[in-house]
Amino acid sequence: METLHFCSLSSGSSGNCYYLGYQEKGLLIDAGISALSIKKHLQNIGKSIGQIMGIVVTHNHHDHIAGLQTLSKKYHIPIYTTETVWRHILRSNKQREIGSDCIRHIQVEKEFDLIGFSIQAFRVLHDTPEALGYYITCGQRKITVVTDLGHICSTAARFIQLANFLIIESNYDRDMLLKGTYPEDLKRRILGKNGHLENSECADFLATHRNPDLTHIFLAHLSRDNNTPELALKTMTDRLLPVAPPPCLLPEIAVLQRNSPSKVYAL
Repeated sequence: METLHFCSLSSGSSGNCYYLGYQEKGLLIDAGISALSIKKHLQNIGKSIGQIMGIVVTHNHHDHIAGLQTLSKKYHIPIYTTETVWRHILRSNKQREIGSDCIRHIQVEKEFDLIGFSIQAFRVLHDTPEALGYYITCGQRKITVVTDLGHICSTAARFIQLANFLIIESNYDRDMLLKGTYPEDLKRRILGKNGHLENSECADFLATHRNPDLTHIFLAHLSRDNNTPELALKTMTDRLLPVAPPPCLLPEIAVLQRNSPSKVYAL
């Protein structure tokens, strides 16, 4: 079975973009940084922009779509998302020139094929007209991506529990947020079910509901002001250790950085 490679090119409110693929071709999950940065980061991991066969998009917020216009106009890369997400992307002043020949409509929970991956979009709770997670399979490898969600609803839970490899938001620490300097209305938005996912909710869910075959957890979209990589990692590890005593092994847990690529993981 051909090795899969995963690399986070950027993960946070300043931009989100993830690479998943084989030696010769791959796809991007979101393109929330500039096309120039994506091209540079791909080159640094031994890939090229010409190897990107498609981009799947989670929702219309700028930190997930910033590079789409250039990637479609200059490189003619197909972009996949639902009609609702597309409609709101195209209303954005900065994205109106996406080439119509690059638009690919998909339907929620209906599988489509891209470079040998079977992909399903599913709805998650976030403060936008429609936000999506993705469930991607290739042989026995099952990858779930949920990077912006305020609460793990029953749909998200179902796809999270299927994963061998999980990219999931661990955005903020509740105490840091409540004691921090954000305006009260912004705090309420983040704390709400359509906001972002807190470290403890993420960790508590995985302590009791994860797939026994889950081998990798990638903690994504950490807040700059209301979290730290060390705190997100400690919260997850502290919750998982009591329910995975020896000889059970913990999944590998990695915190994805806001402004720099991760290492390349072989899945």
